[in-house]
Amino acid sequence: MNFLQYSSDKKKLTIKPNSLTATSRNFFFLLLVFLVISIAISFSIIGAWLIIPFSIIELSFIIFAFKWLKSHSTDFEEFIINNDVISVRQKVGKVVNNTNFNLHWVKLLTVKKSHKNRVYFSESGKMHHVALFIPEYMSNSFVKELNFWIGFNKSNFIGH
Repeated sequence: MNFLQYSSDKKKLTIKPNSLTATSRNFFFLLLVFLVISIAISFSIIGAWLIIPFSIIELSFIIFAFKWLKSHSTDFEEFIINNDVISVRQKVGKVVNNTNFNLHWVKLLTVKKSHKNRVYFSESGKMHHVALFIPEYMSNSFVKELNFWIGFNKSNFIGH
């Protein structure tokens, strides 16, 4: 599972959640539809026709779930360092958020909320939730890697 993608110049870090490709998702959907319909037809042939309405309900839930998966298949989180600013761009569903932080003042924090570790950028008293797509078991190692990456880019500035 590779969540992190660095650009060639190490100035951009992209996080994308692992998800099925469009082809795999469509194949899996069609496989589920075929399975549900074949079971419904088999049972209706032997006289248990009442399974057909429940199969329709099941298919409607499957359609809803796959539409939700499709709407979130392009989600990402991007960290871009340009001079002394780190920009965080997050896309969740149809909503895109852009936030900028001064690279020299920003702190990376891990806060335990609701029994889960959350990763935040903190600057001038405001906190911004980052690492939305990193699983909880990877949050500590991600914080170490992000701190190293930010430190690496700070040290490459002219005059440092």
